[in-house]
Amino acid sequence: MGVHYDPLNYSDPGKFRPDRFLEAPNKVDMSNVYIPFGLDKQKEIGFRFTVLHVKLGIISILSSYSVGMNSKSAMEFDNEKVPIYPKEPLPIVFESILK
Repeated sequence: MGVHYDPLNYSDPGKFRPDRFLEAPNKVDMSNVYIPFGLDKQKEIGFRFTVLHVKLGIISILSSYSVGMNSKSAMEFDNEKVPIYPKEPLPIVFESILK
């Protein structure tokens, strides 16, 4: 059956309840219970496969848009932090190139 569906690890294992991870996080050691990518060599393959597909998804979205900044004024940076961050959110503009 697998550790993800074991009633010893999760109450109602067949139910979608993402909030179960918020319940008493210090009470139960979940380090060996939730294994999203598998173990050992299988973990490496699953993780690399997922990262590749996330990158392909981002590329697919960004290839349909022109990405730029709508900066009419000069940007100010907070020089007291490392790395340096802008004081205000960046005015990023996405324009569709598919018309």
